[in-house]
Amino acid sequence: MEEPHVHWSETFAISWSQFLFIVLLVFGVYWVLRIANNIFEKASLLGGWKEKVHNVLHKVFILAEPLGILIIIASFILINAIVHGIVALVLLLISYSLIKSYFSGRVLQLNDELFLGQKIKVNQSEGFIQDIGRANLTLQTKQGIEYLSYVQLFDHGYTQLQGEKIGGLQALLIEGDANEPDLSIQSIQDKLWESPYLDWSFDPEVSITNIKNQFEVRVLLREKTHIEDFRNLINEWGYACRLKN
Repeated sequence: MEEPHVHWSETFAISWSQFLFIVLLVFGVYWVLRIANNIFEKASLLGGWKEKVHNVLHKVFILAEPLGILIIIASFILINAIVHGIVALVLLLISYSLIKSYFSGRVLQLNDELFLGQKIKVNQSEGFIQDIGRANLTLQTKQGIEYLSYVQLFDHGYTQLQGEKIGGLQALLIEGDANEPDLSIQSIQDKLWESPYLDWSFDPEVSITNIKNQFEVRVLLREKTHIEDFRNLINEWGYACRLKN
């Protein structure tokens, strides 16, 4: 007697409840890696084995998101291979350029070639990396903010104008005494000129926050090791200072 033929799609098919479990598992693993990466990012400043562990963990974290997305998409297709496969294909065609830029960005981040505060040149655009997004890069230029897709970086290439020893853009919150009337944007800018730790190729930005006598300051440090010295200098001015999260 001939055994009934079973199609592969029926063999590997999963239910909606199994799909939900896979999604929750992927998100759980991703957030564990994210928390661990943040912890070791700070601990890595101590050097030694902690820095090596963070380097490996950071690469795993970068790969975790795209791998998780692929697992979720594959699981979605296995619920109903034909219908969901067509849906996935249509979405892929619609968002192809965005997906290409996303995966290109992951490759660049794996090589540790891009970091916040780095100065780069792409075509005629030259500025500091202000944000490393999922699909594009935010560049602070003299003309203003520019958004560059990672595909542009691959297609046209880019020039690193600063090395790894550059401290990069730092965002800090400065607070004065609540009863101090003299603390202002101008007074903080004047005091910044006294700092020997700043790279003056980037003009410091000072803005007011929603809290009284609290200001957000964005500066470019000459070297990463200067951050603590810079904070101590601000404390000597009589102001509380902390890095903005």
